[in-house]
Amino acid sequence: MLDSFLLRKEETGRRRFTLAHEAAHWLLERHSPMEAAFRMEYDCEREYSMKELEQFCNMRETQTDRLGAVLLMPKYTVCSALRRYAGMDRLPVYGSTVFANTEKIAMQRMADSIGASWTALFYRLKELKLLEYRDIQEYLSMNLKLGVVPFV
Repeated sequence: MLDSFLLRKEETGRRRFTLAHEAAHWLLERHSPMEAAFRMEYDCEREYSMKELEQFCNMRETQTDRLGAVLLMPKYTVCSALRRYAGMDRLPVYGSTVFANTEKIAMQRMADSIGASWTALFYRLKELKLLEYRDIQEYLSMNLKLGVVPFV
């Protein structure tokens, strides 16, 4: 049963990802029974509950997240949306997570057209190596019109 907040209209992308994730659980359980290992993404500045920490160390949750993303956002669909809404084959990202406004708008349009959340699309683009990493200084000088800003 879905959490009530996922039933809200504005949570369509998260709801679809949750359903894809649960479908992936069903598929993986029948074809590859297994547990243990480690999840890839961890934010050292965030406080996690014990349940969240257990999930980070659970290979099955990592596999279901990835398979759910593949079911929801196949490579062909993501590449097609990228060309359609951003007009390019790879999306520029500054540092590791900063996007210029035009790219943010393109990503939101892509996510809406695919029926995914912005965050799920970001991770899928990353996994498919469809992000073009650029120096954060370029963002600061071009998008904020600050010129070169030295790091202190």
